[in-house]
Amino acid sequence: MVGIEVLNEPNGYVIPLYMDNNTVADVSSTISGYYDTAVGLVQNANNQMLFIIHDAFESLYYWTSFANPNAVLDTHHYEGGSLADMY
Repeated sequence: MVGIEVLNEPNGYVIPLYMDNNTVADVSSTISGYYDTAVGLVQNANNQMLFIIHDAFESLYYWTSFANPNAVLDTHHYEGGSLADMY
């Protein structure tokens, strides 16, 4: 095994996330924070392991701030019309 993906296809832009004080948080920022924590855990266990992150259906530009030499961006490309056609 050369890498681990800790979260498959997080939806970074559709579902609002409500925190304990009933405020809405940015889901993409929450996913990014989750990835930050998970990278540390993976690298502590095996610093040669690649960390694979799904793009959360965000643009490549969104992930430029997530700089980690052991991270690989996973993008799933879907075709078929509208989002409604996929469900």
